[in-house]
Amino acid sequence: MRKQMLLALVLSFGFACGTKEKPAPSGQLDSTLVVRYYGAEGKTVLELLETAHQVEKKTSSVGSFVEGIDGIKNRSDRFWLYYVNGRKPDIACDRQATTAADTIEWRFEQYSEEAR
Repeated sequence: MRKQMLLALVLSFGFACGTKEKPAPSGQLDSTLVVRYYGAEGKTVLELLETAHQVEKKTSSVGSFVEGIDGIKNRSDRFWLYYVNGRKPDIACDRQATTAADTIEWRFEQYSEEAR
């Protein structure tokens, strides 16, 4: 009887600690989200993004800045940042012209002091 109870305990512990992957807690993201598309002659990074995605933006005297893509909004520790051909431009997305040879990526990146 003792062996049966011990076996039942071990089996139940094994099932409870299985390798089944758990979903991320609500409101948290475990990996970087990426939106990728190609450039087009005479179109800006922002114009192209807005053709296929719901975009929330803020406009100032230095240009427009994306605050959300498809309902995923900037947070205190993560932001939407764009890259053209793997490099981070130093101008606002509504002022960055593209060509058909460009690859644009928007990455929902975690803030870090090293990135400053």
